[in-house]
Amino acid sequence: MSLILRKETNGLHLPPEVWYRICSFLPKSDLISLRLVCSKLGSIALPECYKTIYIEVHRESSPRRLCEIAKSRKLLHHVRELILYDNADYSKGFKKEHSRQSFLNTVPLIRFFSRSISLRIRSRTYSQMYRHNHDNYLAMQHRHAMLDTIFHWVAGMGNKDNREVIDSDAELHGQSDGKSSVPDLTDFSQPAKPLQQLIVTNLPDHHDAKLITSEDFLKITSMASITDLRLHVEARRDLHHSVRAPEGTSPFSPGKYLFFDKLPISWLAPEITKNLQILTLHCKDYWGWCPKMDIRVVELL
Repeated sequence: MSLILRKETNGLHLPPEVWYRICSFLPKSDLISLRLVCSKLGSIALPECYKTIYIEVHRESSPRRLCEIAKSRKLLHHVRELILYDNADYSKGFKKEHSRQSFLNTVPLIRFFSRSISLRIRSRTYSQMYRHNHDNYLAMQHRHAMLDTIFHWVAGMGNKDNREVIDSDAELHGQSDGKSSVPDLTDFSQPAKPLQQLIVTNLPDHHDAKLITSEDFLKITSMASITDLRLHVEARRDLHHSVRAPEGTSPFSPGKYLFFDKLPISWLAPEITKNLQILTLHCKDYWGWCPKMDIRVVELL
């Protein structure tokens, strides 16, 4: 990108609208470098640079970075999309419990990103998460607990007085009160975020009655603003199931079939589907690209 800069005030020969469009195609590393060209290009690139925030459980810099952005009025209102990646390494327990706790302590900060309209929640695949079948249930519980915690704060259900995020496993990890303190900001009683897009990747194929009946989940799924819902379901397989197993046996968990049968009253309940304009469903092992599902049971307008 070559620019003839006579003066910083008149050196940009294209109107800002065109530069905004150009910046939308640039990688973040180049956007950050634009501030070295001139302050005008830096200010034009700033909204695109902070449009998407990526938060990873086991990246030590993620909690600190998110906290810094949440405290900056200049940066906070540029955020339109939040990507939460739960890459917990679970095999006979969490290997990096400190990182997991830092992530839980950081989650309440997403409440301050009032202009974000897209939320993406992604977990590791089961093949990455465990090596033994006896870890399946605990790993699945962890996923649902993380979903519930994230929904708790996005739905505007946070605790204003104590400013604490509930961690049901905290008692198992040396915290007797079962709660984790969060960084002190002005007011955690922010209203629910008006999400337009919700994407959940590697969703457990387990019908968790506790999750889908929780107040947090019901408030999220009843948001009239959500018009784009995308679910990628990760089917659990029995690692010891032989390819030569008798006909009629299944390598999948029994709960998987219940999960798909209950979709019309859980993730695809009428409260959320009635407002959808985009619905994406994918499960490679169960649906493939041609879902074996009677879509008529889902009340779509």
